[in-house]
Amino acid sequence: MTKVVFQNSARFWLILIGLPITYVLGALLWYLITHLYWVISIHFFHISVKHYPDVGIWPTRILMAGLYYFLLFKNINPLIYVYRSFDYKPQAFFGVSKGLRPYLIWALHLIVFWAFAYTLGTVITINLRSIVNIGWGNFIEKSAVITPWLFGWLDDLVPSISHEKFFWDHIFEILVHIINEPMNSLNSQSMFYMMRLVLWSITITLCLSFYCYSVFSILWSRKFIRNIDFTLAGWVTTGICYSPLLAGVLYQITPNVNGVIPNFDVDAWKWMTLICELLLNLLYTLTVFNMGKKFGVLVDKGVIKTGFYAVIRHPSYLLEVMMFIMISIVALSGILQWMAILALIIKYWFRAEREDQFMSGSNPEYLVYKKQVPFKFIPGVY
Repeated sequence: MTKVVFQNSARFWLILIGLPITYVLGALLWYLITHLYWVISIHFFHISVKHYPDVGIWPTRILMAGLYYFLLFKNINPLIYVYRSFDYKPQAFFGVSKGLRPYLIWALHLIVFWAFAYTLGTVITINLRSIVNIGWGNFIEKSAVITPWLFGWLDDLVPSISHEKFFWDHIFEILVHIINEPMNSLNSQSMFYMMRLVLWSITITLCLSFYCYSVFSILWSRKFIRNIDFTLAGWVTTGICYSPLLAGVLYQITPNVNGVIPNFDVDAWKWMTLICELLLNLLYTLTVFNMGKKFGVLVDKGVIKTGFYAVIRHPSYLLEVMMFIMISIVALSGILQWMAILALIIKYWFRAEREDQFMSGSNPEYLVYKKQVPFKFIPGVY
């Protein structure tokens, strides 16, 4: 920990903002603990936890405040300390020899694949069911909880919430319903909503396909993943961007993005936002296609230098954030709603920052790429 000499004005402001910061971070810590408790209870002990008491939220806030002001007392800037804690440091991989390290990285990658395949499988199932409800209607979910798995045998390894259905069971139900039910006559707005969900489903399918390639290509190509960011900081900065993982924890401490009064009621503006959202959605899907076989989460599978990535380093994050802003813009009617959008921007900024640090420490080619493409999000600006 690096000590710094504070000027009186800087110390004053750090003391002043400490209380609201630790108030929020304490709540975040408590919701993270309860979320992990929920995951362990559901998947390993088959215990359904439906309500989290907030009895621990004030002790965690007091704990965070104590740590914050202790660092200040030691002449350590708490904000810089937290930021530096997310710096990437090369991993020893449990002292495994270099010859065995590629196999260990591949094995750790299976855990990452399982977590994100479960997440994306859940999301695509919900998307497909929503598409059917819009286009064909009367599609009622029989199970109380949607918890699809990619393959039924995974349930023997780690049980899912529901033992009634697996991913392919949901897909089969959807196909049967589409075949047996006539399609609804849709208005223009419903068509836009359906196209949104279709593009999201295509994007998820691409992600899962490229990830499956990473898992199984070792059988014929013998090309290993270069490196993996299997660290707490890596999991946190990535997990907060996925709802079934940690994004739900962040949502509990951020305001609702939907305001009480719409920003505008003029149809022309609504159609403009829908068209812009659809265009951003399509471009986002194309960025995932642009990544191709190098798509991955928490892994170094090589540097992408073509297409969107020849202009900025994180086009998918930029387009995803812009798309969600466009989806919500009609309801962003107050300061609290814009604070929720700010939280969305910050979490993707943290993810991009961590990814830059990981790739820079993992792959020398990425350092050259950063010089060739110096802008993260906005060409010529940042």
